[in-house]
Amino acid sequence: MPAYKFFKHNTGNIEVSIDNEIQRLYFQIQPVCSFLTHQTKDKFLRNVDRESGQHKILGLLAHIPSFVEEMEHIEKMSHEKIKITPEFLLYLRDVSTLLAVGIGAIILFNYDYMKVPVEDGSYDYAPTIEWEY
Repeated sequence: MPAYKFFKHNTGNIEVSIDNEIQRLYFQIQPVCSFLTHQTKDKFLRNVDRESGQHKILGLLAHIPSFVEEMEHIEKMSHEKIKITPEFLLYLRDVSTLLAVGIGAIILFNYDYMKVPVEDGSYDYAPTIEWEY
């Protein structure tokens, strides 16, 4: 059973019509293909011209160089000492967003205007952040 799962995961197939006869062709999926991000796949699927089968194929062929470049770049990054993968970048983005929201909340709840005397005897308001311990 493990061999079947391996081949199912690492092979693909297409159906080709030759002389009005449909033939199924099988091919190996290269390991680098697993490094194409879901964002790139979704963007391609949203933007590809679907007027006809020929337009879809031409759209795919036009995007192949950028797909290959992205996959090879992400594969290379995943083999560095500090592994930077798309999942890790998404994690960092989420952490930085939470950190920014936390800092914003701290500033929002601790921001205050203090009445500050000016040399001419009037008062001005100066923004300050007060920490209550």
